[in-house]
Amino acid sequence: MISKCFIAALLCVSAAIPYFSHANTENTIGQTYSVLSYGEDRIQTGEVLFFSLYMEGYYLSEVFARKSKTGVQLELQSLFSALDFAISYDENVSRYNGWFIDQAQRFSLDLKLREAVVGDQIVRFDTSDFAQIDGEVYFDARRVSSWFGLQFKFNYQDLKLQMSSEQQLPIERRIERQNRQFSPGTAQQSPVLPWKATPYQVWSPPLLDIQGSFNTMNLKDNVASLSLLGSQDIAFWNTAYFLSGRSGDLLSESRISASRENESGVDFGPITATQVEIGDVLGTRIGGNYRTSYARGVRVSDRPLYRQIDTQTVRISGVIQVGWDVELYQNGLMIDQRLNVQSGLYDFESIELYFGSNEFELVMYGPQGQVLQESRSYFVAGNNIAEGEGYFDTSIVDTGKTLLGDNVGMPDISGWNLLSRYDYGFSDDLSVYGGMRYGLEGQENVSQLNIGASYDVWNKGILNVDLSRDDQGARYYQFQGRTQVNQHALSFVLTDHKVRTELGQALLQHTQEFAVRAAGTLYRHNHVRLNYQNTLNWRREQAGSDFLGSSLLSVATQFGTFSNQLDYHQTNSASDHTLKGITRWQGRVRGTYGRIGLSYQLHPQKQLSDYQIQLSRILDSQFDVELDYTKSLINEDYEIGAGVNWQHDRFRLTGRFSYLQNDDWQVGLTGQFSLGYQSYSNEFFITDRRLASTGSVLVKVFLDQNNNAIFDGNDRLLEGVKIRSVQGFSQAFTDTKGVALLGNMPLNRQTDIVMDEESLPDPFYIAAHDGRSITPRKGFLAYLEYPVVHAGELEGVAYEKDLNGQEQPLAYADIELVGRNQKVVATVKSAYDGYYVFSNIRPGQYEARVKKRSTDNFRQHNTVEVALSNLGDVLLEVDLLVEQLPHYKGYIARGGEFDSLTILQAYVAIVFKRSRHLFSTKPFYVHDKKRKKYLLGYKFAKQSQQAARACLKLKQNHIACEVERISVAQ
Repeated sequence: MISKCFIAALLCVSAAIPYFSHANTENTIGQTYSVLSYGEDRIQTGEVLFFSLYMEGYYLSEVFARKSKTGVQLELQSLFSALDFAISYDENVSRYNGWFIDQAQRFSLDLKLREAVVGDQIVRFDTSDFAQIDGEVYFDARRVSSWFGLQFKFNYQDLKLQMSSEQQLPIERRIERQNRQFSPGTAQQSPVLPWKATPYQVWSPPLLDIQGSFNTMNLKDNVASLSLLGSQDIAFWNTAYFLSGRSGDLLSESRISASRENESGVDFGPITATQVEIGDVLGTRIGGNYRTSYARGVRVSDRPLYRQIDTQTVRISGVIQVGWDVELYQNGLMIDQRLNVQSGLYDFESIELYFGSNEFELVMYGPQGQVLQESRSYFVAGNNIAEGEGYFDTSIVDTGKTLLGDNVGMPDISGWNLLSRYDYGFSDDLSVYGGMRYGLEGQENVSQLNIGASYDVWNKGILNVDLSRDDQGARYYQFQGRTQVNQHALSFVLTDHKVRTELGQALLQHTQEFAVRAAGTLYRHNHVRLNYQNTLNWRREQAGSDFLGSSLLSVATQFGTFSNQLDYHQTNSASDHTLKGITRWQGRVRGTYGRIGLSYQLHPQKQLSDYQIQLSRILDSQFDVELDYTKSLINEDYEIGAGVNWQHDRFRLTGRFSYLQNDDWQVGLTGQFSLGYQSYSNEFFITDRRLASTGSVLVKVFLDQNNNAIFDGNDRLLEGVKIRSVQGFSQAFTDTKGVALLGNMPLNRQTDIVMDEESLPDPFYIAAHDGRSITPRKGFLAYLEYPVVHAGELEGVAYEKDLNGQEQPLAYADIELVGRNQKVVATVKSAYDGYYVFSNIRPGQYEARVKKRSTDNFRQHNTVEVALSNLGDVLLEVDLLVEQLPHYKGYIARGGEFDSLTILQAYVAIVFKRSRHLFSTKPFYVHDKKRKKYLLGYKFAKQSQQAARACLKLKQNHIACEVERISVAQ
């Protein structure tokens, strides 16, 4: 008995499922589809409507639909046209034929046989699934969804139809092509929201990145280390400092500087500078082969903050904690690395820029398995200096010394030096520069002079020339050319230089080099990308010559990235050469991240050199483990390591154990965290994110109970709200204190900060404003309050009163909600019965009105004002009434028609001034909105004879005039 009742209940539930309009689902021909609807209760069965079709926020077109007993039916031809489906209808046989998305996906629909063929499957249906009205075919949306893999969301209140697809549709491809056409390159959307300044302050609380570690070898050799990165505003300057010490050397590395940056420039006496830096600064790169380093001094420049002036090379550097490894990738290929950085600074100098796109990625590995990534992008397509532009960069530095200690420098130029460079654009295609170094303390090498030029060859390539000579006769000449052919970057460099190899040596070492390079993408399809970089380098010196060839190949797939680098080196003798390489793989397999490297040699003997395996896996949201094994195949040395990482929201703690082949073992413990304090909100916090070297924004989200946009009183903090930086491509969620921390923001670049309202805890909450834009600064914690209010709603019916005083619903009219300063805050379209609704409206005073189009013949006499409080008001029966305007038919004495009202008024002024006595009434104009013309009228009369008499009088005085019958609304 129980089983029979259960089966009967199950059958009843199964039969009822298709009639739930809010989530209708059904499985047909192996596909899952969904048809959702909202607000259909007031729509009568059989009513024909037209919906605005949207896909991913793009408006496509209008489509017809019909309310049926079981849901909604779509008119097929308007839908097929909107989606660019190649399906046509033959009325003679009541049959649809064609294909969709791909020609292999055939489709046919026979209404007489009640049979559809989708691909290689046959689907039958019954007469209740479709309707034929006035020659149009309406079909059940659930069937359409199943056949084409579409999902529909019908909004009957706004008459909007949201659609998504399992496959990429032809209309989506067309939209992508349009976006590529109108948005070339990598340009991103500009900030549009109101800007909140982040000015320099007299004092700001410090932001500190702290890392401490302890290591012991066999419980005998114990080493403790501590490093600190800090940044804060002091006396309207941003101050940055790095301090590092270890057992036996409390201050092994240090760097302190103060800087100011302003894109529009700041006046410092007679000069205007965008960048000023004092302390341990990076000296000016004067050009050629001159190399700079950090030294105590001052640097001033008016170069743009966001634009790379030098298109030949780029210097990529940044601060990092002690003991980290840094890999540099260019267009997907690893081109350089820094291992076990101890200075707190990674520095990649003179990286050649390809002609075209240069996408750099920095991958940083902590000593206990931490992994961080940063990206930088440079696009070279010609000179970056326009005609007439000029920029200077000048510094005075004590080469070889920092504020708190000595630094490694060049002995012959150690001491105070003046470094300066000036770039100038003679034209958009040709720019030149001049640079110089002058020793201020009588150095052995007193001075150096550099000059150079850059020429853009018809936007197809760039030629560069660099010349350098110092006080001791050393010289450097370089000629470089770069271009791009079919997305392949090609370049050559010819150099000739003489340099003194040792201090005091009289003879100069003469070296000549010629290098060619090719790099690009050989293959790209779906998840597979094959990149390459080949370099050939010939070098000749007094002692002999050699040749170096390098080939780097990288394949990125969904299974990871495979790369191989092969290096060939030949000295004077053809038989005296080496050939060696390294093969790498890195990727993620079933939740485990791995890095495998194998080094080998092919000549003079074939052998495997060593290999390395690193594996890491995330256990949960806070813990991950890693294992690594390194083995030398030449001397049989090896090392085994294991580590556990605890990734907390406030800190990162890592323990590591290593064992070597000679029974030595090492245990280490490293902790890393950042400290910050926000004075505006009195927020003191600890986080695992870096703060001192990046831009950060602290956003507080709260329910604004008193609607004053300030966090106070009984305002309630909101947890779990998603905050996004639009141009910064970062996001964060608010914590229990209602605070979201956006870190690693692009420095000195304005970005919009917006809220994802879908993440609000209550569906009736809404952001009090659209967001704000902010300009993050290095080492400064910007603060932003983001209030949330209760959303209001209002609804009513729009009516139209005819000339007989009869009222009827105003269907499909645009209804506007107008806020302060007559700004339209929302627009909806009334339904077939005149019903309209505004939802998600912020508190405030508004006016509801019917938008009048040029073709409408009505007027809204009464102003309908509404007020929405912060309590989430729902206002009902906010009805609107417009009245038809009467038409007056008659005749006018027309003086002509004009495209411009200004020209018409000028013509009337001339005629009226010359023949004022001829006009018994003042001239007027009639705007013909359909033809977009302005008609000049001298007289309006109900009878043609009256207008003709007025025209005759004017014609007798040589003034053009014609009689025309018109119908004019009041």
